[in-house]
Amino acid sequence: MSDLHLGISNFPLAGDIGRLQDYELFADFLESQCMNFPQVFLVLGNHGFHGISRATGLRLAAQLANEPRFHKRLKVLNRVRIGLGNDITILGCMLQSYVTLRCEQIVQAKIQDFRRIVDWTTVDHKDEDKRDLHWLKANIEQIRVSERHGTSRKIVVSCACSEGQLQT
Repeated sequence: MSDLHLGISNFPLAGDIGRLQDYELFADFLESQCMNFPQVFLVLGNHGFHGISRATGLRLAAQLANEPRFHKRLKVLNRVRIGLGNDITILGCMLQSYVTLRCEQIVQAKIQDFRRIVDWTTVDHKDEDKRDLHWLKANIEQIRVSERHGTSRKIVVSCACSEGQLQT
């Protein structure tokens, strides 16, 4: 989702905008964004992991989030829930595209990500998708429950997902 309406003081960056393998270049780009906006929300896409393993990428993403040069303005959203004021909640996760069992072999053979991300398989991809989807649905349900008790919030989901994937 690239057109998130979070107000002028918040800037969302969702998916495939840089590679963690190119850490310094990516960090320089993010720093320039943090200089222009009080809060920058980053949801990594699959291209962020090209050239490295997912585990290495997640370690580098955590390192990015703690870089002093961002002055705590950068928020890396990997299964992260952030409240903005009293009425907006951001739910950020990568949410992999859904791969059916029937399509698993063709996807593994044809989709470049499975060659460009070190040690990444369709099984790993599907496992991460399940974790993200479970996390997202659980958080949406928690918000629904709180709304029943008088707290109304707008939910902004920041991720890449297939149509129908978020149906609960």
